[in-house]
Amino acid sequence: MKTLYMDLEMGAEKEKLCAALFDMLSEAEKKTAVETIEKAGLEGISVRTRSAEKDGIEGSEFAVLVDGMTESEHKHAHGSGHEHGHHDHVHEHRGMDEIREIVNGMTGISNDVKTDIMGVYDIIAAAEAEVHGSTPGEVHFHEVGEMYAVATVASYCILMDMLGDKQVFASHVRTGKGMIECAHGLLPVPAPATAAIIRDMPVFEGDVEAELTTPTGAAMVKYYVKDFGDRPSMQIERTGRGFGIKELTVVDSVCAYLGEML
Repeated sequence: MKTLYMDLEMGAEKEKLCAALFDMLSEAEKKTAVETIEKAGLEGISVRTRSAEKDGIEGSEFAVLVDGMTESEHKHAHGSGHEHGHHDHVHEHRGMDEIREIVNGMTGISNDVKTDIMGVYDIIAAAEAEVHGSTPGEVHFHEVGEMYAVATVASYCILMDMLGDKQVFASHVRTGKGMIECAHGLLPVPAPATAAIIRDMPVFEGDVEAELTTPTGAAMVKYYVKDFGDRPSMQIERTGRGFGIKELTVVDSVCAYLGEML
């Protein structure tokens, strides 16, 4: 069986996780991936990708757009918010039943991929429920911000599926440190929902003052990764590097390796 290893020394955010897998694909596969995501029936969704170079390192950037705007662009236009998004109409939100309805209604996506998407969401909902003292079925996500997450989680699961049958391993995960501003004010890194998700994962703070691992990214990692540790001995067939959306003093990226275990 193939082995996929994810180097998460710079954390786990949904965009750079997708970018790392996307970077592993051939040009034809990249075109197929974008078409699959954009034709899945998620309203207003498109994908922006590009090859990039940072400090002499080549890789890819990956961003989901809702109505032509990235999540960060939307936040700047409508005020600050946390990863699930601050929205002017705060009464507009979706629960897990609505998320499941959206995912089940996606077209051109296998049932296995839909199961994976909901598996990631089950992890997020359990963490949010724990933080807010409710149940997963009672958790609600703000509508606009959540469409970014739905589409990016779907993208990640589609990309994982395109890489074929495999086992997934990862390094220890850097969380970052400091404080972040969200819809509820200032919170320490990792954010409460992230802290709930990573509780049984090997993590470290590191010396970068930024939120390097987010709730959605942590859930995407937790769902797929079989075990955490050093990269195993493997014959590497593909590599991919995905750049994050933050401007840091160090290169913000995830590196992925696919091959056969030795």
